[in-house]
Amino acid sequence: MADDNNNGSKNIKEYSTNFDDLDNWHVESDMYDSSGNELDGLGTNAWAVARTGSEAYSEASSVVFQLNNFSGHGAFWLERKLPIEHFKKLSITIEYYAKLDERSEMIPKIIPIIYIGDNDPEHTGDFEKTRRIFKSDWSRFSFENEVKTDDVEHYWFGIGLWVEYDTALNVQNLGNNTTIPMGLDFTCYIDDLKVTIEETELHVEDRIILYIRASIMFVIGGTLIFLAIHKKYEPLLLLPIGTGIILSNIPFAGMMEPGGILYMIYEGGIKTGLFPLLIFLGIGAMTDFGPMLANPKTSLLGAAAQFGIFTTLIGAILLGFTLPEASSIGIIGGADGPTAIYLSIRLAPHLLGPIAIAAYSYMALVPIIQPPIIHALTTEDERKVKMKQMRFVSSRERVLFPLGVIIICAFVLPLAAPLVGMLMFGNLMRESGVVQRLANAASNELINIVTIFLGVAVGATMIAGTFLTFQTIAIIVLGLFAFCIGTTAGVLFGKIMYRTSGGQVNPMIGAAGVSAVPMAARVVQREGIKADPSNHLLMHAMGPNVAGVIGSAVAAGILLTYVSG
Repeated sequence: MADDNNNGSKNIKEYSTNFDDLDNWHVESDMYDSSGNELDGLGTNAWAVARTGSEAYSEASSVVFQLNNFSGHGAFWLERKLPIEHFKKLSITIEYYAKLDERSEMIPKIIPIIYIGDNDPEHTGDFEKTRRIFKSDWSRFSFENEVKTDDVEHYWFGIGLWVEYDTALNVQNLGNNTTIPMGLDFTCYIDDLKVTIEETELHVEDRIILYIRASIMFVIGGTLIFLAIHKKYEPLLLLPIGTGIILSNIPFAGMMEPGGILYMIYEGGIKTGLFPLLIFLGIGAMTDFGPMLANPKTSLLGAAAQFGIFTTLIGAILLGFTLPEASSIGIIGGADGPTAIYLSIRLAPHLLGPIAIAAYSYMALVPIIQPPIIHALTTEDERKVKMKQMRFVSSRERVLFPLGVIIICAFVLPLAAPLVGMLMFGNLMRESGVVQRLANAASNELINIVTIFLGVAVGATMIAGTFLTFQTIAIIVLGLFAFCIGTTAGVLFGKIMYRTSGGQVNPMIGAAGVSAVPMAARVVQREGIKADPSNHLLMHAMGPNVAGVIGSAVAAGILLTYVSG
């Protein structure tokens, strides 16, 4: 429930709830047992949050936090986001009432936590701790904070508990002959939450700064549009991305606020992960895996090019990024935009904008970035190497390949199955020969429509307030490093194959191991013709190129398995 009161130039809003329902709240946790293993309430029953009618400060119900028989520490909380108007200075107060059950009074480390911020809180360290709860009577807790909204669309609010205790022992001595018996459950009730937001218009100089920042984003968006139209660098991607940047940064337009057109596209297609998966379906329907099947050893070049992902991951951690953030940044090295978006949504959604821009920008700049690396690592004689004509690949092989990949992925790396599965489903439609109409729709109408919405929504995530930061610059630089390392690793492995094959493999095709299809293969073809006008390497380069698509999806699955799991 919300109430607005106007008071001169100030506007006071109050959001209150007595937890008669939890429909607008999300339950999250960052809980660990004594061995450091994360505890999921749904999977372990270690903790639970629910509405209850057994205790309430007022009205009929409250929310109850429960912990059940374990040794450990961490936090669990309720969170929700509220819409905020642009260009305001906010004074925010959160207050609520809390009480323990009688036995929980004996647990020494129970501290209420509160969060106010423009990012979805993910970890215990995101919260502010208040005073401890000592008694089983209702006590009032509050927290105040002042913020400037700039061009942020919403703020997150969170309330919960931080705990550290041990109930796994038969008896825990707390001093003064006080003990906790084995099997003690912990219970805390919270009720009558009220968020008071006092809005004040920003001064003229603050508005000027906001318009300057919006203008900078207009220039960035305009630059991408210029590259798309004048230079023809990936126009299908950069044109909608650049337009999305401009539209989302128009002051007061509200396109990325709840109810706005860009917000709806983002929530429905990007945040859910739907658009990247549909893009992979279309890519599968467009991709010919024949060159890779004709010369399977070239798939090793696609694997080698993924080296940049894991090298950059380490570098990002050294620069202070968390492991999930570093994983999302590292995937840029695969030069696969949909995979980068898919992984970022799940591991670091707050970094989606700069990661997606870096991934797609470097895909578009393949013709500029890769040739200097190729020339630095190869000799003229190596670039002149002509490769033998590839063998014929039967229809049976082409049909069995996507089915085999899906089955292997299901057993070996199930978290990569959404990406790999959609890619192979699209390819199966192409190679089966019996659903050509569906294959054509996936490779034309579907992928074209999704590309429009994906590009605009990705650009819309680049709000000036969150994009114009040192963190964004670091991501752009790390992304370039990842891409260069991936290209370098592919070429160096190509040189190894050149030596071991007795000079039968042109090492340049290793540069196509990044999954920028077919741009990287075209670069290899162009460089081969420069070295020898009769040297045609396109189909040979397509082998590692399409292998790189699978490789980047597998790398994303590995990171999801070991980072998010």
